[in-house]
Amino acid sequence: MRKPAQMVEIRIHTLRGDHWQILSEQAAEEVFSVEQLKRHASLMGQGCFLTDIVYKEAILDDETDLASLPQPVEVTLVQHSSHWSPGLLAAAPSKTLPEVEAALRRFADPNSQDDRGWTALCFAASRGDHGMVKLLHKARADLDMGPDDNMALRLAAAAGNPQVAAYLVTNRCDVNEPDSHGITPLQAAAEHGHVEMVAWLCDADADLEPSEIF
Repeated sequence: MRKPAQMVEIRIHTLRGDHWQILSEQAAEEVFSVEQLKRHASLMGQGCFLTDIVYKEAILDDETDLASLPQPVEVTLVQHSSHWSPGLLAAAPSKTLPEVEAALRRFADPNSQDDRGWTALCFAASRGDHGMVKLLHKARADLDMGPDDNMALRLAAAAGNPQVAAYLVTNRCDVNEPDSHGITPLQAAAEHGHVEMVAWLCDADADLEPSEIF
C-alpha cells in the first residue's frame, strides 16, 4: 500500500531578524536535504561553504534530511563573507582535494587569482581534475574567470579530459569560444594530440573551422 505524502515545513531565521517559511509536499520517505533547502531558498549563489544552516546550535551537513526532523523545523541561516586565499591557490595546483576543501571551509574566495590571473579552477581544469572542478563550482567558482577568455574549457581540452570538458559545457561554457589568441578548445585539444578529446568536442558541436580574431 502506498504511503501518504508528507508535508515538510521549514521556518528559516537570519541573524538580521528576517524570517520566512518553506512548505514542501513530497512522497513519504523522500529526503529533503539541507542542500535542497539552500537551492530552494536561492542560497546557493552564496556558495556552499559560505552558507550554514544551524539547527539547535549545530551546523547541519548538506546531506542532512530535514524531513526526518520533528516538524516544523526551525533553523537559522548564517552567511559568511569570503576572502582572498593564497592557501587555496597553493593547494589547487598539487591536486590536494582535501586541502582545497579545507580552504573553502575557511571561507576562502573560490575566485582568488594569483599574479598571473589563474584561479584554483584553472589549475584543476589544466590537470583534468573532475572532482576538484565540481567542488570549486559548487563553491561558486566563476567558470569564466581566468587570465584569458574561456580559460577553463580550453585548459581541460588541452589536458585531454572529456569528463571535465563535459561538466564545463553542461554548465554553460561555450564549446566554440576562442581565447584572445583565437585558439578554441578544439584547436587546443588537437595541438596536444588528444584524439578522444577532439572527437568529444566534435560530438558537442565544436566548429571545425579555425577561429578568427576580429
